[in-house]
Amino acid sequence: MRKFSGESAEGWALRDYGSTNYSRFQVLTEGQPAWAQGDRGAVFYFDGLRFWRPTRGGKSRIVASWQSPSYGWVHESLCSCRQCCRERMQHQVA
Repeated sequence: MRKFSGESAEGWALRDYGSTNYSRFQVLTEGQPAWAQGDRGAVFYFDGLRFWRPTRGGKSRIVASWQSPSYGWVHESLCSCRQCCRERMQHQVA
């Protein structure tokens, strides 16, 4: 399981994440919560509707989708969305 090094008020770094990386478009399409780490180490969060980025004060602010990473998004390890279920089934068959 992957863990992010960043920390935020919502405790994003305290979760277990799946190993499959998704694009920003896939995350938008699925509409499930997802996390990604930007080039400078900031942890971005997608709540299913909007993208968020933590601020230095420990709060979060909404950012435009183009300001978030285009690739490297992950869901929680036990996510039940179509993409994650498909990935788990492919790993079980292999």
